[in-house]
Amino acid sequence: MTEEQVLKQVIESCRVIKPSMGPTQNSSRLVADLGFESIDVVDLFFELQLNLKIEINLQEFSDQLETKHGRRFNDLTLQDITQYLHAHI
Repeated sequence: MTEEQVLKQVIESCRVIKPSMGPTQNSSRLVADLGFESIDVVDLFFELQLNLKIEINLQEFSDQLETKHGRRFNDLTLQDITQYLHAHI
C-alpha cells in the first residue's frame, strides 16, 4: 500500500468518526484543526485497525511522536498517522 493510499484511508476513517469535518491537508492537526476530542482519536485508531487489519500500539505511537518530533499526542497530524501506518503495514 502506498503512502498516498494510506493517507486516503486515514482521511476516510476520520470522516467516519467526524462526518462534519471540513477540508484536510497532510499537516491538519486532529484536535486543533479538525475538532477531534481525545475519545475521537481513540475511535479513529480503532477504525483504522479494523479497516487496515493491523494492530496499532498507541503507546508506541505516542512515544515515537514525542521522541522523533518533540510533540505531544494532542498535536497529532494526518501526516503523523499516515507515516506511522505506512511504516507498519
